[in-house]
Amino acid sequence: MVKLIATGATLAASGAYAISFGAGVFGGAAMPTGDMAADLVLYYQYTPSGGSVGYKGGDMKASPKMGARAYLGVLPGLEIEAAFGYHFNHPQKDWNVPNFDEPSYRIIPITAGANYVIPVGPVALYAGGGGGYYLAKGKLEGSFKVPPFGDVKLSGDMNVNKPGFYAGGGLRYYLGKFSLDVGPRFNYVINDGTYDVDMEYNVGGFGGSVPFEVEKGFNDSFVDILVGANYYFM
Repeated sequence: MVKLIATGATLAASGAYAISFGAGVFGGAAMPTGDMAADLVLYYQYTPSGGSVGYKGGDMKASPKMGARAYLGVLPGLEIEAAFGYHFNHPQKDWNVPNFDEPSYRIIPITAGANYVIPVGPVALYAGGGGGYYLAKGKLEGSFKVPPFGDVKLSGDMNVNKPGFYAGGGLRYYLGKFSLDVGPRFNYVINDGTYDVDMEYNVGGFGGSVPFEVEKGFNDSFVDILVGANYYFM
């Protein structure tokens, strides 16, 4: 009888540990790796004539990142995570395309995955992975003089929305219903390819748009270094 009671208590404690719900925020840096960190080369094509030109940009640098996430504990040691983040901008080092300002490149990851958590007292180690959709937006602006029309201003937007996956881990410290965590996360986005861009122009007060094709010849990959704070409702 004693053994049976102990087993029931253990199962009850296990169930309480398994079912949990929490939410939190995080911040840090997203550091490009691989081809994303190498020289950015954009090839664009003016659709009506079929001509193409290639320009070499600079090295893409790290961006500040922040976001929010939610956790759902479903089994002892196993939790489901849903998250979204925002890369403020990945600037270019040594940008050298004539007549064009340094472009902006922002990414919004929307992901879901699972973590395996190993508690050791108030501290826990965790590792996990998952996938999702990465919404990327590039913007390029430039201007130059064309006599006798004067200044010609150009502005183009490129939206690159593709799937990807991530894997990472870290260390979590529990403080009652709160926890703090820190750790790296590797992301890989399958988004090389050709994309349509409408390049808007303004010449002497008259404007319009010219269709271009931009060849993005690399997949995005970056490593997040994140610090987070979480609260558990149950």
